[in-house]
Amino acid sequence: MGIGWLVTRDQFEVSDEGITHGPTGYNFKPYPRSPTNGTVNWGQLGNELPTGEYYRPDDVEEVARRLWLEYGCGWSTSPENGSWLLSW
Repeated sequence: MGIGWLVTRDQFEVSDEGITHGPTGYNFKPYPRSPTNGTVNWGQLGNELPTGEYYRPDDVEEVARRLWLEYGCGWSTSPENGSWLLSW
């Protein structure tokens, strides 16, 4: 696809239940007692949206990862192999 739209922190909703990118519906939901492991729903990430917007998956995932760490849910002194934060 070419150059993507700018990904900004205000496009995300972050809570103890996970993180969601509003424009694409991309989200991460952690497993109970394991904030760095969970399920990822890609939503429309990687597709051109009906509005014509296109968000690069790498950009959305990078901002999501940073925000999750800032929120305090993704920290770990010794992350497990296969963790969401390490799998990117």
